Amino acid sequence: MEKKILSLLLFSLIIISPVFSSAQGRPDIMGKYTILPNAPQEEVKDTVNIIEFMSFYCGHCFGFHKNSTILKGRYPHRLKFKYIPIQWGEAPSKPTEAYLIARDMGKEKEMRNALFSAAFEQKLDISKIEVLEKLGSSVGLSEEFSKKLKSGAKAKEVGENLDFARRLNIDHTPTVIIAGNIVVTPTMTGGKIIPMLQNVDSIRSSLYKRGIQSKGGENTGK
Repeated sequence: MEKKILSLLLFSLIIISPVFSSAQGRPDIMGKYTILPNAPQEEVKDTVNIIEFMSFYCGHCFGFHKNSTILKGRYPHRLKFKYIPIQWGEAPSKPTEAYLIARDMGKEKEMRNALFSAAFEQKLDISKIEVLEKLGSSVGLSEEFSKKLKSGAKAKEVGENLDFARRLNIDHTPTVIIAGNIVVTPTMTGGKIIPMLQNVDSIRSSLYKRGIQSKGGENTGK
């Protein structure tokens, strides 16, 4: 499953630590975050990797998705997102399955946009197969998409994603892991998404500055 297996091996025994900030022992990284102990921090060169745990039933996730285009627009080649959709509670898992199928068929971004728009802008019931089939068709997916969706081809991966999140003590979305071990959630900014994005940007900027200083180069990551 792409790089997911490596991520599972890396994080399987990790417990999230208390909240840190630049005033709490990490003066080189500005912002509010938790650190995954035993998980190495990635060396930042040209790209900062971000893993986002999200749900298509989650209003805060839609807000993060909608507004993160500002962050991505400023640094289109310096941020690399990996998305891990989580299925909480008893809600039908079909939207998450649809996304995973679309990802494997080369339409990850398109389906992510379509699902969030359908759920929160068009107010459609994305748990219904017929709605998901129309979304699949709208992003250019074939009948194979519908067959896999109806067969439950991605049901197992949905469960694996939830198990993965629980092993990391992640209990709400959106949650992001930056550069391998820096964790940010909306609770760190009072449940507000724009401040959360600003917090992510502060961390990103700190990582660039530290990386550039370690190479002795000019600071161009601001």
